[in-house]
Amino acid sequence: MSSRRSPTVVASAPAGPAGSVGPVGPVGPTGATPLVALADVGAYVPTSAGGAVGRTDREAPGVPTASDAVTLRLADGTRHPLALGPGAREQAMRWSQILRSRRRWVDDAGARDRLADDCRETLASSFGVDDALLARLAAARAIEVEIPFVEDAAAWEGRVLPWEYLLSGATRALRHDRTLTISRRLVVAGREDERPAAPVAPRRAFYLECAPGAVARRFSFDWERRMVAAALPSIGVAMQQTPTAAALEARVVEEAPDVVHVAGVDVHQGMALLRPGEDVRVGDGLLLVDGGGGARAVAAEEAARLLTAGAPAPRLVAFNVHNSGARLAALAVARGAGAALGFQDEVDDELAELFFTAFYARWQRAGWALHQAFDEAWAAVRAQHDRVQGTGVVLWTAASRFEAPAPPAPDGAGNGAAEHGAHGTNGLGARRGRLRGGRTATAAARSIRQEQVVRVAALVL
Repeated sequence: MSSRRSPTVVASAPAGPAGSVGPVGPVGPTGATPLVALADVGAYVPTSAGGAVGRTDREAPGVPTASDAVTLRLADGTRHPLALGPGAREQAMRWSQILRSRRRWVDDAGARDRLADDCRETLASSFGVDDALLARLAAARAIEVEIPFVEDAAAWEGRVLPWEYLLSGATRALRHDRTLTISRRLVVAGREDERPAAPVAPRRAFYLECAPGAVARRFSFDWERRMVAAALPSIGVAMQQTPTAAALEARVVEEAPDVVHVAGVDVHQGMALLRPGEDVRVGDGLLLVDGGGGARAVAAEEAARLLTAGAPAPRLVAFNVHNSGARLAALAVARGAGAALGFQDEVDDELAELFFTAFYARWQRAGWALHQAFDEAWAAVRAQHDRVQGTGVVLWTAASRFEAPAPPAPDGAGNGAAEHGAHGTNGLGARRGRLRGGRTATAAARSIRQEQVVRVAALVL
């Protein structure tokens, strides 16, 4: 990721056959880095960046079916279905845009209060959450949002909606500063009865860096590579930097990693860096390279397939890239991963790297209990940083957190569920354009970055 803002997304795509890619010309002032743009025509593809690419009749609102229902599950075993009616898609795009523009309101307490009211109104009017159910949600320590998955184009609004912010904002006044953790379960067709495996140590990790051409020349990811290797010292970490899609697939098949960590840039941010000032029509995805060394946009579905090509599929795919929560992470789970972490939209890079440092440390300390590590990592980051505002991290799992084997007893460090964001949910906050240590060549910034990570590591260990 970089400190640059994400690009404007245009809700249409270049003409072409389904799944095709087409050249869009040279990139940058010298034209040295050719770029191939994604044309995902023929299937409706919502984007995490607030737009959409392509249209089919499957986009047309219809009568919601049972498979369209999102279910809120609580630790007491109760389930509360919310039908995705015709207005859900409009709400998904509206709230995505509100959170993407959070720089305008994140420091305004009055604006945050009004948005909390808007959260309650949205849940009531669009999803039928009445006062009684809202009170039950507010009393919970954790909420799991169960979202059905048949194919990417079906009921996509359930995955795009920022449930973390909506639920925490709506319950904010009732919780009185009590913490709340919100995670998502992707209920994949054919895997509805999947149960979580007992937590065991992963045996192999894989680091993928997506930084083609001018991105790699402008930003250094040395720090993040070292962080992943140091954070998982008990297992081997294989690394691959900006491969072709074929090379990535071959490496994942060879390594069959239990953990995949993705760094670099997504398609939206990559387009903003490589084609500044232009409106480039793309869906969510990652930037790799083609056979000639030019940047190539790989659609989210294909990226998820490549990252889960090993046998067995990874237990965790962690995306430290923008716009990865709604589709890249969800589709990784749909393709067989046990869990995936991503970000709702853009995120402060410093906070993201602090989170992953804390998460990997807590994951090991918790005996590889995923949800405990997730909760405690957020608690640690919030204790260290005052910029945890707005939306941010999204955790998807294939099996329910409420059916997982009991985690080890707390050790007294970072106990309790993490309170996230402006309203106590998983939020990393508005980006402030600060100097970045891990991804800049500035020695002073690196020093600041490493000092902050040392403080977080001391807190969580």
